[in-house]
Amino acid sequence: MNVTPETRRHDLDALRALAMLLGILLHALMTFVPGLWPVQDSSANAMVGVVVVLIHGFRMPLFFLVSGFFTALLWRRYGLKGVIRHRLLRILLPCVLGVLTIVPLYRFVVQATVTAPAVSIVSPPARTLVEAVQRGSIEQARKLLAAGAERNSPDSKFGGTPLSSAAMRGEVEMVQLLLEKGANASQPNADKSTPLNCAAFLGQDVIVAILIKNGADVHARTQRGDNPTDATYADGATIQQIVGILGLPARSQEDIEAGQKRCRALLPATVRQTEPLLTRVRNRYGAFLKAPYFATPVFEHLWFLWFLVWLLPFFALWTRFADRIKISSRWTVSPLRYLWVIPVTMVPQTLMGTQMPSFGPDTATGIVPPPHLLAYYGVFFFFGALYYEAGDTVGVLGKRWWLTLSLALGVFLPLGIMTMSLPATMTASIQASYTWLMVFGCMGLARRFMSTENPTMRYLSDSSYWLYIAHLPLIVALQLLVRDLPLPLLVKLLIILGVSVIALLASYQLFVRYTVLGVLLNGKKATKA
Repeated sequence: MNVTPETRRHDLDALRALAMLLGILLHALMTFVPGLWPVQDSSANAMVGVVVVLIHGFRMPLFFLVSGFFTALLWRRYGLKGVIRHRLLRILLPCVLGVLTIVPLYRFVVQATVTAPAVSIVSPPARTLVEAVQRGSIEQARKLLAAGAERNSPDSKFGGTPLSSAAMRGEVEMVQLLLEKGANASQPNADKSTPLNCAAFLGQDVIVAILIKNGADVHARTQRGDNPTDATYADGATIQQIVGILGLPARSQEDIEAGQKRCRALLPATVRQTEPLLTRVRNRYGAFLKAPYFATPVFEHLWFLWFLVWLLPFFALWTRFADRIKISSRWTVSPLRYLWVIPVTMVPQTLMGTQMPSFGPDTATGIVPPPHLLAYYGVFFFFGALYYEAGDTVGVLGKRWWLTLSLALGVFLPLGIMTMSLPATMTASIQASYTWLMVFGCMGLARRFMSTENPTMRYLSDSSYWLYIAHLPLIVALQLLVRDLPLPLLVKLLIILGVSVIALLASYQLFVRYTVLGVLLNGKKATKA
């Protein structure tokens, strides 16, 4: 950020690099999470989603806080004109160039994944009844049942019973087989839904009729309080997301909605409760976000640069009255002085996940940032600016990093994951707490161990901007190459990360660091190493 050695915050430089490098790790992991990425690896495991959630929940908020800090530093040193010039050259121009080059290359690679044939690998016999159901293999299911397989044992990945899995897949013969062999028609899954809830959710009316005939509880409720009839009113976005995550056979939304209507004719009528005000607001806001200028992808992984450009005029407005705010280092002395960030963050957080229950901030790559998301990142950005103004020279903020990180990872992360489907007001407080605890903990950890200049960390900090901008096409191409290889998940991940990071670092050293592009991204280097 072109700051002099005596004022350079090596710890915050390191955190900025960490946020960028974690983005590469995040995208490398996404192929192993069922239903969330263009390339679906054959070793996909839902438990990888926990790591994805852990990183996603704090990475970009941390980046925006650090960006706000350095923006305030630049303003105090060079004035508002200097900040605007810096942002236009270092943020907007790389964003535009990336949209014209890296983004089309990424989309080309993604399109190649659609047409690439899978490597033919002979699958071993199913080891569990759930696995046989998911493969749609009646013969393997019969053999496992004859060998004494547990009829109601849930799937270790998603917590669903064999009968629920067969019901969602529309496997009529499999459903009949399981019921004949003693499967419980009302056995709840991990989220307390039953096979009847699952079948009704996807409009599997033939299976709904079979389950009712076999004594399924038509009034059973999930942990959210929905009964099977309520499940037939699920919206299309939620349905398609669930279909993708579970890897269910693709069906048109029209077919599903027609089936849901037939299911309602088989199920008892229910009086749908009046939606709470916040639910109505979220639903209407979710519909508002479907407008093309929000929903049409433009920036892909470079969206954060576009958000920083949007925040620039707000920062210019902030500078008009920043000197009137009396801020001193005492502002960060007591944790009570910054507890206000939790309720402030909760306001935009309550509008996250209107399309599907989620953890952490939404993702938006359209030409216009969604207002709630811009406000969310604005909270962290301007906290960073206030933190600079406070002049925390001794590292008070995040001093007890070991405690805040322990609370975040040991308490608020599992709570947030378990409560994603609960009302937004409850999840917002938990998720906002997790994010801020992780951010403060990382700041304290970096201050403790990375506050002095380190040549390796400095190099990574300088290179991380380029690495993140350029990484996505290469990551996806490598994911496609290893997708069907019979290798352990961790080995595939190491291949993807190792090859991509080595190649990107080589490209940075050879073609970026001492070129015009390097000057554009990181400023001018005094000499060539």
